[in-house]
Amino acid sequence: MTKKESSENIFTEFFKILETQKNEIEKITKPILEGQKKAQEMTKPVMEYQQRLFMESLELQKALMENIMETTKRMLRIMSENPMKYGSGSPMAGLGMADDKFSEYMRNMQKIQESWMEQLKSTASMFQDFMKKGS
Repeated sequence: MTKKESSENIFTEFFKILETQKNEIEKITKPILEGQKKAQEMTKPVMEYQQRLFMESLELQKALMENIMETTKRMLRIMSENPMKYGSGSPMAGLGMADDKFSEYMRNMQKIQESWMEQLKSTASMFQDFMKKGS
């Protein structure tokens, strides 16, 4: 065998080994890649649902805040029109709102607001974690 034939034979064998390794790597990675693709296909509807749920919760939060503001305006308007009825005799006492129904309402709305914000933060955090795992 000549030197040229020997070197060609070595390269041919080297390329055969590389081709075999490539085929083996493809056999190993193909199921993994297919699994990832299926996982993405399965999680896409869940992610879309989570996003839609998050957006709806934001809309509900906005509607709740508008309701609170409207109720507050009405209560203040009612109290300012008839301060004697809501106070202890003086016109300004009714606007103090110490322990009347309005201040109780405002405290309850504040609690609802805080609870809602915690839920939104939790949902947003969960959604972000889910998005990170999905990518």
